[in-house]
Amino acid sequence: MGKNLGFKVFSVLLALILWLQVMLSAEHKTIMRFKVVMKDLPSKVVVRDAPKDIPFYIQGKGQDLLAALIRGVRVEFDASGIEVDQTYLPMENYEIIGLPPNAEFKILEPVTDAHLTLKADSYNQKSVEVIAAFENDQARAEFYARGYIMKPERITINGARNFIANVSHLKTEPIKANMLKQESFEVKISFPNKQINSGTTMVGFTSKPIRSETRIFTALPVVSPLPDISPRTVTLKVTGDPELIKTLSPSSFTISTQGDPDENGWINLEAKCPPGITDYELTPKRVLHN
Repeated sequence: MGKNLGFKVFSVLLALILWLQVMLSAEHKTIMRFKVVMKDLPSKVVVRDAPKDIPFYIQGKGQDLLAALIRGVRVEFDASGIEVDQTYLPMENYEIIGLPPNAEFKILEPVTDAHLTLKADSYNQKSVEVIAAFENDQARAEFYARGYIMKPERITINGARNFIANVSHLKTEPIKANMLKQESFEVKISFPNKQINSGTTMVGFTSKPIRSETRIFTALPVVSPLPDISPRTVTLKVTGDPELIKTLSPSSFTISTQGDPDENGWINLEAKCPPGITDYELTPKRVLHN
């Protein structure tokens, strides 16, 4: 009985192997979906609701089709000519990328219509207020009783025009009561959807000390991916616990640009300060991209 069962299993496996060999060496005509990639998209344009992949009719040997599936072949569209409010992209000027070397199969034609439907919007940015959110009323009451100060109070957000147009503020993730046992802590900012983003994703909270001291640091360098900004250094006035203030040096801070220049070339600045700093003021608050 056991020998017969073993022989049957062996026969099934052998038949399966032979079938796979036949399928891999045989010619097939089928449909495969290739990932869509937008190449050279203008920096001020955001594409939404475009298909993630496109089906193509292909013909070739099973082993070559399997290799293409494993390699993750993609179709790259030339998106350099896309304009704001455009609703489709012709099925032209595309290139199939990542084909297996020495593969012998034909990509016949796309299954889809003569064009790719999409929504092209302008890439905008704006400054919005950040508002603290709380787990419950108890956490809210304790937060205000201890006089926590939030930094930064505003951030620059980026995204498609239609998504950020009606965003006047953002909220933090809920502040919990156990966080308020600390003198300072950080909380993530809650973004309404993935289409809106920012270089600043967290805000810091510091309990205002009974005594505070102010100190001024001059000629702090501005960190920016843009080479031509003016001025390259700024002055920073910070306020905080006197014991902390004594330990600070220029290297304790990072001053950086946030987002892209506005239509006049101005870029907002932000200071990253050590925990315990309750307030800061930059002079100037923004720099000019020449």
